[in-house]
Amino acid sequence: MFLGPPGPGKTHLSLALADRALTAGHSVLFTQLSELAQTLESASHPGLVRQRLRRYIAPSLLVIDEVLATALLDRLLHHAEVIPINGRSYRMKERQTGLSTSPEAALSATGGLPTGVG
Repeated sequence: MFLGPPGPGKTHLSLALADRALTAGHSVLFTQLSELAQTLESASHPGLVRQRLRRYIAPSLLVIDEVLATALLDRLLHHAEVIPINGRSYRMKERQTGLSTSPEAALSATGGLPTGVG
């Protein structure tokens, strides 16, 4: 279980590990918690719940993304190996540094074109 703030790359790392598992011949399922919960909740009878649950317990690796429920995290963490990931959000790095991605702003910030370019 990867635990950390939004943005430092938990999903990206999970996808990379899932890719490695697939390459090694393992079965993998990637889902979001909301999709898993909706799938199980919409089952109209116990037999259908078991059938749908098999989809999630059959793969060698199950990646559940976007887990936000505190009570669920508490239960999962009780039996999980936790790997904390700290760091800044890659999505927010431009905002945090105050940099703009426009060519004009980049030229202005660097003092213009390098010698011999233009």
